[in-house]
Amino acid sequence: MRTWIISEVYYPDKTSTAVLLTQLADGLAASHDVAVLTGPPKESNAHLPAMQQIGGVAVYRAFGTRGSQHYLASRALNMITVSAAIGWKALCSFRRGDCAIVVTNPPVLPYLVAIAARLRGAHAILLVHDVYPEVLEVVGIINSRSFAGRMANRLATWLYRQMNAIVVIGRDMRRIVERHLGSSENSLVCIANWTDGEIECLAEPDPALRKRLGLTGKFVIQYSGNMGRTHDLEILFQAAERLRSYPDIHFLFVGGGAQKAWITNKAAKSGLSNVTVADWFPRSELSAALSIGDLGVVSFKPGMSGVSVPSRMYNIFASGRPILAVSEPDSETAIVVAEHKVGFVVSPSDCDTLVDTILSAASDRDNLREMGARARVLAETKYSFEESLRCYEALIDMVSR
Repeated sequence: MRTWIISEVYYPDKTSTAVLLTQLADGLAASHDVAVLTGPPKESNAHLPAMQQIGGVAVYRAFGTRGSQHYLASRALNMITVSAAIGWKALCSFRRGDCAIVVTNPPVLPYLVAIAARLRGAHAILLVHDVYPEVLEVVGIINSRSFAGRMANRLATWLYRQMNAIVVIGRDMRRIVERHLGSSENSLVCIANWTDGEIECLAEPDPALRKRLGLTGKFVIQYSGNMGRTHDLEILFQAAERLRSYPDIHFLFVGGGAQKAWITNKAAKSGLSNVTVADWFPRSELSAALSIGDLGVVSFKPGMSGVSVPSRMYNIFASGRPILAVSEPDSETAIVVAEHKVGFVVSPSDCDTLVDTILSAASDRDNLREMGARARVLAETKYSFEESLRCYEALIDMVSR
């Protein structure tokens, strides 16, 4: 039996999904025959071979269009062509008894994998990173009451019921997926994502890196990661504008994604001296990069509870920094922060409370250090890779019996 991991993104991409699935494949390869079906790298123009052995994992790449990621039309074309190519490879590669783990992004891909698995007699596990079509409703692409919205919901219900098992990464996700499953006998399990084991907990920010970014002596609110359409960057900018008279408080945005160009242009036009936008840091600087911030930000638009759980949360924990969660109180992030006292929760669109929270946090560094210490312990225990890997191995063995 071969275990397949199927995702549009994989190493050498640096997005959280790519990093997590690369780590999962490497971990499973110690006890399983593991292969990966993926697309071309999205973050570089490198031309990689159609098949290469990376460690103990056979990586097969399907190639589609590679248009600009900054425009919705070209992103949609990329998604369709790459998904179709991966789906065809899945149909040609699966064998009876194989087990395929497919992630929900892009949303077309799991449907093609479900069909391929059914036709070839393979088992299929859906790894829900984002809940569709609900996430499309949040960003305004579809309306649940429209014909397209109703059809999307029916298709999602069909997909969930085709799977031998479904993995959700948060308790808030479970309630949405359960609505689609109804009385279906599919196994629904919650397996959290995990922290990057290579991230060190640095007691103090890296002085050289802070100096390089002009942040020496600042209290830094850091947003680091994908700047997607579901993430609320506008409220952070509003807070920066209100706090412009506090020279020691600084907002740092690091990463890439659909809103990267927007926030870069907004920062340039605003003239705010308390806002910096930076590109991804090399992986060799990850620990130092995460230590720059005094507060690590997770910020979602309203309606995202149950739709997505941010992977950056776990790496903020690993860096020993508290979280500032702009999120609904019943979201997985807010629940974890409140349960373990590892940060602050602010409701979306509540800029007044956000500003007050930042000012309060900046005035109580001892409390921040205590929160950060608890966050690091949480990363080493509940959200360790070893714990999540054990759960995946058990699930694959159960599904494959």
